[in-house]
Amino acid sequence: MALINEILGHNIHRDNLLHRLHELPSSMIFYGPPGVGKKMLAKGLLQILNCSRDAQACGHCSHCTRCLEKKNEMILEVNLKEKKSISVDQIREIHEFISLKTLSAARFVVIDPADKLTVQASNALLKMLEEPPEKTHFFLLSETLSSLLPTIRSRSSIFRFKPLSEENLKTIEGVKESVITWSRGRADMALALSDEGGEQGLNEARTMLSTLLTSPPIDWKKSYPNFFQEQNGHRFFVPIWEEMIKKKLRGESFSGQDHLPQEDSTLLAIFEQVQNLRGELSRSFDKTLCLENFYYQARQAQKNPEAELWN
Repeated sequence: MALINEILGHNIHRDNLLHRLHELPSSMIFYGPPGVGKKMLAKGLLQILNCSRDAQACGHCSHCTRCLEKKNEMILEVNLKEKKSISVDQIREIHEFISLKTLSAARFVVIDPADKLTVQASNALLKMLEEPPEKTHFFLLSETLSSLLPTIRSRSSIFRFKPLSEENLKTIEGVKESVITWSRGRADMALALSDEGGEQGLNEARTMLSTLLTSPPIDWKKSYPNFFQEQNGHRFFVPIWEEMIKKKLRGESFSGQDHLPQEDSTLLAIFEQVQNLRGELSRSFDKTLCLENFYYQARQAQKNPEAELWN
């Protein structure tokens, strides 16, 4: 499978990089929401650059398939490895990788997620980017741009990836039209919500926010285990909460809206707290503590929304 032909949206970035394919920047930052195609575009470009048969990647040769299977010896992928951050030791592995002698024309490093680099790892990476080896290219994938060091940003070409359009999501096989507006432009969410149990998960997420805003403190972990137990479960719940508030502000009808505040100022204050929760969850190991903090902040926002908005 040639990935470049499967990419949805992002035509400007795709065409730009294809045009510059053999003169790629030494460092590129792809940033934007998860599940919109950042890594897919990076992998699609890598297939083309490594394919032995076709200028646009055949998708079938050993080089193309090895790109997908993470077995291409000229591509190093650096990820979390079940940890909360990317360590300086992992960056040292990159230095060893790009220092190896090879007959290959180029070497590629994919860091995903780059916004999880520790301070020490970021500084170690910066040294490589300041004097990049010839024909070595870095793809830094991140949800946010501000989480990366300014000096790393200044040495990289930056590409912002926006959420996919509803038209894009409708073309994905298996995606139900009824969940598209809840997917926040993310293909991964659209597929998860369309899968077996997806509607139940959507209802659980909506009910959980209603409970957080209207009920006394409860055992959140016992009542909503999917938020805690599923891998990155909160990364699906929180966007749904954001969409609930946006729909309410737009005056749209949906299940679970009755428990949301009526005043726009209160909704906006709670929306701000949901966004704060997203950031806290990305930095903390303790989801329960993050959720309890959100519970009390959201209650305060309902009592005094203007204070939350402007102070």
